[in-house]
Amino acid sequence: MVGKDSLNKQRDGGDPIVDGLRRLYDDVASEPVPDEFMNLLNQIDKARAEKPGDKGGAS
Repeated sequence: MVGKDSLNKQRDGGDPIVDGLRRLYDDVASEPVPDEFMNLLNQIDKARAEKPGDKGGAS
């Protein structure tokens, strides 16, 4: 099992490519969800709620 200190050492001062990818991921993950995507999700939720006999679960 890998300890927490070991993971922190891997994150700090490791491979510059890995560090850059991690920063890029963190930046993208912290961006807000676009309005267009939220509208699409709301439309899907509404369509599922209006569909008779559907519990909204995946089959």
